[in-house]
Amino acid sequence: MVHWSRIQKIIEKSRSHKISHIVNNNNFDFAGVYLIYDPKMNLQYIGHTNSIKKRCEEHMLNIGTGNLCSKIKRRPTASQKIESYRVKYITIEDNYRERCFTECQLLAVYRPPLNFIR
Repeated sequence: MVHWSRIQKIIEKSRSHKISHIVNNNNFDFAGVYLIYDPKMNLQYIGHTNSIKKRCEEHMLNIGTGNLCSKIKRRPTASQKIESYRVKYITIEDNYRERCFTECQLLAVYRPPLNFIR
């Protein structure tokens, strides 16, 4: 189980990547929890997935429900350049429940605005 203090350290110390870099790089095809920041590094969205790469692709290319493109379009004050958004992640490979739990913890603490828009 991932402990809260470890989660905080990972988030604080991990490097962020542009969402476009993740989409174009096969090295990000693993399961985990991800945090998406706007270009000014303000946290905007948190999610969990079986593939960071595929989920970022869905967000960037406006595929499926709950994607980032549709959410930022409803916020005219948000940067509309999705390719400049940045991503941090926590790798959690084989445990779906742990990914869900970690995502819920992060949502409760950080309350990113785009998670709460329909």
